[in-house]
Amino acid sequence: MKTQAAAYWIALAVFGLVLHSEYRRGALPALHRVAGRAGSALCRLTTRAERAFAVATVFSQKSTLDHPLLASAYARGLAQAESDLQRQQARDQAEQLRDFARAEAAMVRTQADLERSQIDRIRWCARSQMRLSNTANRRMMVINPAGRAKTSGQVVIVDDDDADF
Repeated sequence: MKTQAAAYWIALAVFGLVLHSEYRRGALPALHRVAGRAGSALCRLTTRAERAFAVATVFSQKSTLDHPLLASAYARGLAQAESDLQRQQARDQAEQLRDFARAEAAMVRTQADLERSQIDRIRWCARSQMRLSNTANRRMMVINPAGRAKTSGQVVIVDDDDADF
């Protein structure tokens, strides 16, 4: 009976050593996950216990910031609030810069459209301008198709070379 118990404990110790060796090498990822979860659960549990202890000491003591846990918790909360405020200010500033850049881009696009329309207007005016030419060697005829005196006729400039009449 005692030899069986000794063999049992020796086998259990060998199994434990092998398991520990494999765990250290990283061959058992499931056990690593379990150990990580257990560690985080233990951390949460101790944090809650510290908070509960701090609250209990608040009610038992008159000065709340004399206790080291409360003072450190207050400092951590203050630092967290300050970092949150700085992060929010950075986000707001980045958003303002994005809005400013969008407004600048819209203004540049509007100016480009305005200049493009002015160039188109100048081109149109340049095409529709009347061109004057030298008429020293040409005859001018006024044609009134209706034959009435009050209607305005067309002015035709005829070259001497093209005159057929």
